[in-house]
Amino acid sequence: MAFYLTPPDPSSVHDCSIHISGAKNSLLPIMFSTLLIKEKTVIKNVPLIKDLYGSLDILDFLGIESSLENDELHLRNSGIRNKEIGEIFTNKTRYSTLLLGTLGHLFGTAKVAFPGGCRFGGKRPIDIHLDALKNFGATISESKDFVSITSVEKSETPYKLRFPSVGATLQCILFCVLGRGTFIIQNCAKEPEISDLINFLNKCGARIAGQGTGELIIQSVEELTSFTWHLIPDRIETISYAIVAALLECNITLHPVNWAHIQLPIEYLERMGVPYFYEKNTLTVLGRQVKELKPIEIETSPYPGFPTDLQALIATLCLKAKGTSQIREKVFQNRYLYIIELKKAGARITQYNQETIFIDYSVDNMKETAMLCKDIRGGMACVLAALICKGKSLIKNEDQIYRGYTNLIDNLAKLGCIIESI
Repeated sequence: MAFYLTPPDPSSVHDCSIHISGAKNSLLPIMFSTLLIKEKTVIKNVPLIKDLYGSLDILDFLGIESSLENDELHLRNSGIRNKEIGEIFTNKTRYSTLLLGTLGHLFGTAKVAFPGGCRFGGKRPIDIHLDALKNFGATISESKDFVSITSVEKSETPYKLRFPSVGATLQCILFCVLGRGTFIIQNCAKEPEISDLINFLNKCGARIAGQGTGELIIQSVEELTSFTWHLIPDRIETISYAIVAALLECNITLHPVNWAHIQLPIEYLERMGVPYFYEKNTLTVLGRQVKELKPIEIETSPYPGFPTDLQALIATLCLKAKGTSQIREKVFQNRYLYIIELKKAGARITQYNQETIFIDYSVDNMKETAMLCKDIRGGMACVLAALICKGKSLIKNEDQIYRGYTNLIDNLAKLGCIIESI
């Protein structure tokens, strides 16, 4: 799938308001946690993204009944019927990795194919997941395509993650939340989406303490009961549209937003020369007041540092900054595949090594071209680059973007962009 994108003429670009969806990275772990919860769970403010539907396919195969009404998802656990899940399902989302912990607890033994999702051309290993599960008493074996888990009796030995991995932290929570014993996870990730899962599980009867501190203490409980949950707003979607406002020099009002979750990225945008106004969970980015963007230096790091998921997007904004910007990617290996696509459009980006890139002012060079979306955020970077290209750009493999963004095409059209679907 593909579409042509023509940016609006600067004299005719529209101001608009955009609704921010629930956080993708909260939704999927909470969905998979319902394997452990009795009866019916309701999740509100659900983003209607491709990864949602892929995850529903997985849950349906496992025995979870579902219904979706607008942005409200109903999930009913009437009994899990499968403990082996193949590649045809796990390729739908990387969060399928979490099935190891959930199915391993439920059945004592399970077999899960390696996950799909964004790979960025580099390694996103699950070895931290597996080491943590082994520490807590699981036996793990790997074949070419599958990971198998056997869990007979859990160990209460504390475990310190060698890196504050979001996925491994989620894995530990879902493996340890039910049963008997007290489990301690040190150097765990602190992302808001992890807190959202913990808050949800605690409302369902879990006993998890320490969120946001880097050390979680999980006192296992015998059962979890159903609850209705409203997802936190997606902080990455929020900043994505803030960058759109700066690139098109228009005003965009974003609601709802959680200021605590976006404060650091907004501070970086402000340093670059992007003004804003915030009040009552509403952020208005004043792109019409942008005079000249300044270059910036950024290093990604685990929360509360600058998010790796925003790295490609801020790099695209730097194409409009007068001077040379520098970005260091310190979370994932080789997350720069999008650079090849942006260079096709005329972007002046130099990759120094696997971690570091330099970005020079490029707006005068940017021209229409065809760009390929290779992952969610790299794909969104292609869309952002097309907004400052002269003429009509072709965005290919658009499904990658829809894995993480709701109503993107409609929102761009509201701003005055011309979209031609193929």
